[in-house]
Amino acid sequence: MKEAFEKMTGMPDAWTNPALMVSRNAFIQGWEARAQHDVDATIIQYHEATIKRLEKRIEELAQPAQEPWCMKMNRCTTKCEDCPDEPAKRPWVGLTHQEISNEVISDEPDFVQGFVQGARWADALLEEKNT
Repeated sequence: MKEAFEKMTGMPDAWTNPALMVSRNAFIQGWEARAQHDVDATIIQYHEATIKRLEKRIEELAQPAQEPWCMKMNRCTTKCEDCPDEPAKRPWVGLTHQEISNEVISDEPDFVQGFVQGARWADALLEEKNT
């Protein structure tokens, strides 16, 4: 950071020059803000990718069957009389706290809370569409 500041000012002693202290402090604040922005942008990109994966999965799971399920399972070409229209319902099995925790990539409380809320939202939406 010192070298970048001295190169920007064109003065080899700019970092220690008392007359440039205000400029140096503004430079440091800008440098730190840029670093925080890079971290924030990475977190946002991660969340956006996660949301897209969840939306895609929700869409996949919400698609209606094209033909009776037993025809696919038994490779039938026509539906027989005793063939049920749909399989027996299985009980909903949601995500466990451990499954959600395994996906969190940060130790920041706000990040973790937001991620868990998003996962719970997706889990509830899938349960609604599949039960």
